[in-house]
Formats: sequence, C-alpha cells, structure tokens
Amino acid sequence: MSCGRPVLLVDSMGILYRGHFAMSRRPLTSPDGVVTSGLNHLLTELLRLMEKYDPAYCAAVFDGETPGFRKELYPEYKANRPPMPRELAVQADLARQIIPGLGIPLMQYDGLEADDIIAGLAGEARSLGMSVVVLSSDKDLLQLVSDTVSVFRPGRPGSPGRLVTPAEVPEEIGTTADRVPLLLALAGDSSDNVPGARGIGEKTALRLLKDHSTLEDLYASLESLPPRVAGKLEESREMVELSLRLVTLNQPLPPELKLRDAVRGEPRGDAL
Repeated sequence: MSCGRPVLLVDSMGILYRGHFAMSRRPLTSPDGVVTSGLNHLLTELLRLMEKYDPAYCAAVFDGETPGFRKELYPEYKANRPPMPRELAVQADLARQIIPGLGIPLMQYDGLEADDIIAGLAGEARSLGMSVVVLSSDKDLLQLVSDTVSVFRPGRPGSPGRLVTPAEVPEEIGTTADRVPLLLALAGDSSDNVPGARGIGEKTALRLLKDHSTLEDLYASLESLPPRVAGKLEESREMVELSLRLVTLNQPLPPELKLRDAVRGEPRGDAL
C-alpha cells in the first residue's frame, strides 16, 4: 500500500464551522438563498490540496452520531457549545452529498470524534511508510505532527493557509507537538470545555513545559516549583489527569475503519 503521494485527511466539520462563522456577517448564499459560506470554504480548501498533492488516499472525516468516551468520562465535555445553527446543518448535509461525488470517501463512526479517526488513520499510514497531510484548524490535531504527518491550517476564507511541520508547531502553539496534549491538559481548552488546572493559564503552562515533558515528571517536581503554582497543580491533579485523557488522540480504531477505505475514486459528474 506504499505510495509517494501523501494521504489527505480532512476535518470536515471543523472547516465548515470556520468558514460559516468567519463570514456570518456577510454570508455567501446560493441563488435560492441557502447559506453556503462554510461549504464554500471546505470545498475551496479541499480542492486546493487535492490539486497540490494529488492524493491516492483521501477521506473527509466527520464526528460520529453518538457521544463517545469523552462524554462518559466528563459529562460537561463540550457542554458549553450552543446547538448547531440550522444553516450550518444544511451545509453539512450538502457536504456529505457533494464530497462523494468528487470521488472522496466519507468516514465517520459512532462514538468516535473526527480527530480520533484522523489520528488512527494517520498512524496506520505512518506505519505503512506513507506521509499524511491533515486539513484542519483545530489545535488539538497539532499533536499528530511528526516527520511524516503535517497539518495544513487554512487561513480565513480568501486568505492563504499554512502547512505546519514539526519546526512550525512551536510558532503555532508555543510548544512541540509531543507536548500539545499536556499544554491543553494544564491550561484547559475553552472550545471543548476541558477544565485543565484551576488558576493555571496558557503562559504558566508553557513555562512549565520548558522543563517537563510528561505529567508524571511535572508532578514529581512540585517541590522545585513556586509554592503558588505547585499548590494549584496539586489541588487540580485529578482534573489535570482527566483533561489529559480528554485531549489525547490515541484511541484504537475499530476494524471497520481502515486506510484501504480511503482510496480516492473518480469524480461523478452526474452526482455533482
């Protein structure tokens, strides 16, 4: 299954959301009045990367329909998010119709988020000696960046994006790819309602990560930290450990989800 062209994996809803809300004040609409800002952004970025990389394997990945293990671990996970606007739900449905017409498989699985599926497929591709490009603006996915996995982060609609390789990860988020989960576990993630350590912000978390690469190492070194910081970490240890489980992308994929199911097909003009 080895292939010189990279595998392209798309965080579909993430790009739809970004495009929709970036243009919410002046949305794009179809002739019959359907809002298409998110759909336009997704298809523009997808087709741009398809042309650039000509991938033999490509998948547009969506969240499963049912909650996954994170909601079981922490019922407040993503509880701060408002319901999806109807205009965006319509665009998601349209994307699910249009993208297969482009010859690109859709992938989703109940109980798994798109990030988990992308991480699993990227891991399989890497084990097969294949490189991967992930299309996403989600900072969680920066933890996947490696010598064979890059993340293309699109700009705002109409603006150029940026390919993030290991050297660029610190410029994007302040630390290396392997420490991204620990950063999110300490500082929390308001977009997903991940709690983190009470009173520890991103700046403090980044300072801690300069000398500590694992949670175990950090908590073994509390005596060397300023008492105020050490106290906050100790008080929040249970939540930090929980947060780390929430943000880490290492869930094994079910046997039904394999890279072989991401083989790119021919566009179908009739469907489009």
